[in-house]
Order: sequence, then C-alpha cells, then structure tokens
Amino acid sequence: MKLFVRHRDMYYFMGIRVLSRKCMNNGFLYNLFGLMPIAYVHSKLIELKTKFSAHHSLDTRGFDEQIEHEIKHVRVHKIQKQPKSVVILATQLFDMGGHTECIKNIIWSMPDDYKVSLALTNFNASKTSAQNKFAWAAKHTNMVNLCKPGILWWRSLRLTYKQIAELQPSVVLALIHMDDVYGAMLLGMLKASGVKILFYNHASHLPTLGMRFADVILEGTKTTEQITHKQRGYTNTAVVGLPYLPQSQLPRFSNDDIQQMRNKLGIKPGQILTMSGANYYKFFDVKNHASPYFEMIRTLLKRNPNMVHVILTCNVNGDEVTIFENVWKNSPERNRLRIMPTTPDYKLLFKCADVFIDSFPVSSALTQIDLISLGVANIIKINRENPMWTFHEYMPENYPFAFDNVPDMINGIEKLMYDEKLRHEIIESNYQFFIDNYEGTKWCKKIIGLADEQ
Repeated sequence: MKLFVRHRDMYYFMGIRVLSRKCMNNGFLYNLFGLMPIAYVHSKLIELKTKFSAHHSLDTRGFDEQIEHEIKHVRVHKIQKQPKSVVILATQLFDMGGHTECIKNIIWSMPDDYKVSLALTNFNASKTSAQNKFAWAAKHTNMVNLCKPGILWWRSLRLTYKQIAELQPSVVLALIHMDDVYGAMLLGMLKASGVKILFYNHASHLPTLGMRFADVILEGTKTTEQITHKQRGYTNTAVVGLPYLPQSQLPRFSNDDIQQMRNKLGIKPGQILTMSGANYYKFFDVKNHASPYFEMIRTLLKRNPNMVHVILTCNVNGDEVTIFENVWKNSPERNRLRIMPTTPDYKLLFKCADVFIDSFPVSSALTQIDLISLGVANIIKINRENPMWTFHEYMPENYPFAFDNVPDMINGIEKLMYDEKLRHEIIESNYQFFIDNYEGTKWCKKIIGLADEQ
C-alpha cells in the first residue's frame, strides 16, 4: 500500500484524505482534511479560462495573443515530421453530439497508409463520460493520454508537447473545445515547431480559442467563412463542409428493422411519423420566452390528426420547460407529441421518420448530413435574423424544402407528408449530393490536399 496517493483532486495518506484541491476563479485552493483552507495558488491558465468564460465577442485574437505570450518561455524544437502522420487534437469525447461524430468520421475515412493518432487534453473524462465512443476510438486509432495541467502547468505543457512531438506529425487537425486554453497553448507550440495546423471551426456560432495558430481554418459553409473573416478577424479559411463516414461504413437498415422500431414507437398503420432531434435549447427562443418551433408542431398536429411527432433531445432547462408547458397548455394534440432521450442508436430512429423537421431557431448541421446519407426526407428552417444559427447551406443550393418562414414551412412539411413519390425523388437527389460533397474519403483527401498546399 502506497503511503501517499492522489485521486483526481484528493490527496490521501495511508487511506485517509488529508488534502483536497478546489479550482477557483484564478487558481487552486487547498483545504486540509477538506475543511480548512491552507493555501491558494494562482494559475494563469485558469485565469485565462475564467476571463474567456465572460467573453461574448467572436473576436478572440486578444486572448490568443495572451496565450502566445505565456508559451514563449516554454522551449520547443523543430519536429522531425513523418509525411503521413496526422494527430487529431481534441479536448473530450462524448457519446452524443456532432463534435465527437466528426472525429469518429475522420478516423474512419483517413487513407489506410496514414498513421492517425487521437490526442485528448481531457482523456480521463472522455473515458468516463463517453464509454462507447472511447472504446471505439481506442480500437481504431492510436489514443494518446495527454498530461493534464496542474499547479506547474507549464511543466505539464512541456511534457504534453513532447508526447505529441514523439508522434512526428506533419499535420495536426484541431477540434478542441472553444475554451480549451491548454489545447490552444499546445497549438501555438506545435505551430512554432513547424507542424501544419488545420483548425476545424466546429462551433461556428461561438467564441473560440486557438485560431491564431492555424495555417488553415476549416469552415462548414460560405456564411461561417464570412463570419470568420468579418467578426473573428481571420481570412486564412477554406470551406470544406462536414466530415462524414465513408460510403462503405454507412448504416443499412432492413424494412423489418424499421417496421419493428415504428411499432415500438407506437406508430399505427396509416399514421405519419414526423421527427426532430437536437439539444433542447435549439427549439426555444428563450430571450422572447417563446418557441415558434413547438407552436408550429402544435399547428401541424391539429391540422393532421393522422400525424405523430417524435423529438429526440436532452439537457432540458427550467426556462425551456416553462415555455413548453405554456405552448401545450389545454392542447389535446399533446398526446401525439412524444419526447424521447437521445440514444447512440439514433440513426435507426431517424430512418423511421416519414419526414424529418429541422430544429429552429438553432439548426443542427450534422443532423442534416445524417438524414441525407440515411435517405430520409428533411425540411429545413432558414434563420435570416441570425445566420450563425442556420445551416441550410449544407444542403444543395436552392434546396426546395428550406424555408425562411413558418407558414411556408408548414405547407412544405404537409406536401412531403402526403406525397410519397416526391419524398423518394428528394431522397435520391439528396443522397447523390451527399456522395459528391460529404462522403468521408473524399473529405479527408480534400483536407490532405489543403495541408500539402501550405
């Protein structure tokens, strides 16, 4: 038995907890026996993260400049690069959400002769909170457990840099969280070492650290690219869309699979199943204490007694619950609305829908690619007021079922609900668009070409 043991933020002597560490606004507070404060240690890394949490502008160049200043005293060297070594630098994996799906799709789609490593700045949290995706990634790629920052964060940073340098990457593909100060510091050091940095702007509607160190910022659409130019202050961009699975890995579901799942959902013969799926906040205009989305669904259910609507969602908030209850108060159509928790098996559920309805006011980018790859007819809401929240550009140009107002959207939904031939035509044309633009092997070849050009 070890005399001294540390587990997360607890320190034990002979099995007795003698010290605990608590992260404060600008550093760490140490408590004797978990009760008596005995020391406070300031951390520039935590200070930057705290300040960034209160920052709302998309222009984060000032923070990146501070990060660059802080890492100047951490020694780096020119890395001996291997031509086909790629490191995906990320913060944390989750079992749900588009960010982790993008990472998974990239790993699936990289050419076989490339060595792909996944380096996580929050490795242990990924292992705990994303058991399915973590196990998959550990099986299909080289997983790197990066050193976590402690009191002497610059020492941890130096060790972490060394871990990545030993992989001899020619390219680092960054998909770090928006507030990952530690990850942004690593990008700055790797850039100074001569490694090419491709920064994927996966949170295009939020302030993001680390873009200063990118050779190329990868954008999903022309709109997000223009936002990066005008509001973030960077013009070294390329529009690449979203990474998806290679065609060989696309899921296939039999008619029996689909019918059995529809039966589980309680869909009776002759009923039409519409569906939506997104984080709960995307369905609400909290600022105006309203939900035009749920008001539209209520109208549709009232107009179409043979319609059942299913929503896959998570992270329900108190304010949103109040708005929801106000919309559905005294509405008998509520019994044909079903809200289900998100699940890793969501693609089979998506496939059960006759028509899939986009979330709004905040759309869901990767969901649209899921749908067109699965062969599900989808309706999209364009948010003209806030272009950062709309992702209709992921669909074909002038897509006939993308609408900028609710009345037209209702008409479009009902048109697809009752015209099976039209649904089939839309599904076929959307699938070909997917193959041409988002199929994983083509996407990876595109970004490899961008790295080679730098």
